[in-house]
Amino acid sequence: MDDTFYFVDLPGYGFSKMSKKEQEQVGKFIEEYLFHRKEIALIVFLVDIRHSPTENDRLMYNYMISSGLPCLILANKADKIAKTKVDDAVISLQKQLNPLR
Repeated sequence: MDDTFYFVDLPGYGFSKMSKKEQEQVGKFIEEYLFHRKEIALIVFLVDIRHSPTENDRLMYNYMISSGLPCLILANKADKIAKTKVDDAVISLQKQLNPLR
């Protein structure tokens, strides 16, 4: 973005129709990218608010937390549920990803 920083969209692994082998390859690619890129200023981790976090979501969340990389969890697709359910869905996601907080 304006030659100051880059916004990098890494491949998703969530609800796409990938085989287990393809999911493993994508996971390895993401992990390698995050491990070797020393310039990372922030990871924006998108989680679909309509669904409970998957095992892959939990693995990625735990990887980011344990790596010490700066991260922001962003619940997307909030426009797909009733406005009155958004706050509860966000609280539920937080409890599922990080139940100790």
